[in-house]
Amino acid sequence: MANNTEKMLKADMHIHSNASFDATYAIDKIISIANKNNVHTISITDHNTYSGIRSYCLENGLSLFDAVHKINGLYLIPGIEITCVMPQILNEYNCKTKFHLLVYGARMDRYSPLAQLIKLKHQNDELVDYGLLKIISNKYKFKITSNSIKNYVIQKRGEQIGFGRFGAQSVVDFLNFNNIQIGKSERELLKMLKKAPVAERLELDLEDVIKLTHASGGICVLAHPKKNLDRTEYKEQAIKQMLNMGIDGFEIINNSMDQATFELIMKACKQYKGKNKLLFTGGSDMHYESANLTVGSTYKNIITKTSQQQFIDEVFALEKARMIGLLTHRDYKIPHEKAIENMVKEYSKKAEMFEQNYMTAKFEFDGSKNEKLKKSGKKIIINPQDYASFDEYVKATLSNSSSENPLEIVKSK
Repeated sequence: MANNTEKMLKADMHIHSNASFDATYAIDKIISIANKNNVHTISITDHNTYSGIRSYCLENGLSLFDAVHKINGLYLIPGIEITCVMPQILNEYNCKTKFHLLVYGARMDRYSPLAQLIKLKHQNDELVDYGLLKIISNKYKFKITSNSIKNYVIQKRGEQIGFGRFGAQSVVDFLNFNNIQIGKSERELLKMLKKAPVAERLELDLEDVIKLTHASGGICVLAHPKKNLDRTEYKEQAIKQMLNMGIDGFEIINNSMDQATFELIMKACKQYKGKNKLLFTGGSDMHYESANLTVGSTYKNIITKTSQQQFIDEVFALEKARMIGLLTHRDYKIPHEKAIENMVKEYSKKAEMFEQNYMTAKFEFDGSKNEKLKKSGKKIIINPQDYASFDEYVKATLSNSSSENPLEIVKSK
């Protein structure tokens, strides 16, 4: 039985490379593991970025237009895991529910509307998640690297599932983690950071992402459905709405699937009256190998190629169409739509506004608040508790003094 298992062809449609902020392996290493594990087809699906798979393709002379690549006998499908929201489906906090979509085989070149959107999303994510850390590093002249951020995030995720954004406490912890000294006590730094602005997150509507995926020739499925659907009590409505929006399928074999979620999805799929057959995939969601998780296997199950054959056939059909110059989604040609361009432009305007609002927000380092008040003509109240040292306090009082109301500073013992 063990020998038969080892000989089974596997396929893994959900793997993260080191381009994801919480994963560690380069794509070359992932391919090596896949070959060792007898995996026929894989997809690299990093969080909200094409940077890893795009760089890999360019470095190895592979087209950004192709839906699948063959590398040393293994098939590689360019993919991505995109964070979206469904405003129509509310979560337990009465807010729009977050879902993760897996996208496969979409164009990644600069003319791809999906690639354009993902670039905006990735830049905004970095602003929201690491903006405060970058402000502090610029102010106090210390260098941060992507590796130092990644190492801290991975360590932090071991303690706090889903950690990503650097708030005031996280910045302090990061400095301690990397032995960075900036001349302020932890208490002083926390007090200052808690006054800092927070950038607004660019939220992608799930229906828009489906449309842009299809307009870029790709296929989209719902990632780890149980995890996603557990965020709302309106599970059945969410699945039906996704089907009506044109989602192509669901990731059925994954680390969190249970019988109840499986039955819920199958029930909705059997009632679905769309023109295309629904596709089902499987993925390890591997960020790095562990004793129970590797490329081609979840914690409990082997992910066979057979279980995803129809999906793999569809991706290969996309590639055949592109070889003769056609951009297709499933079985129809993609027309150029002005509405798609306008959709990307609207997201671009939002992202630009969020960045501008954040970069121009007032962040009160030391005595900057008092300087602004002086210009506005308001009465100045200088409180020594707001300053890290006596010298800074004296400097603030002197710079805000006037001939009409002189301040006399006496340095006590």
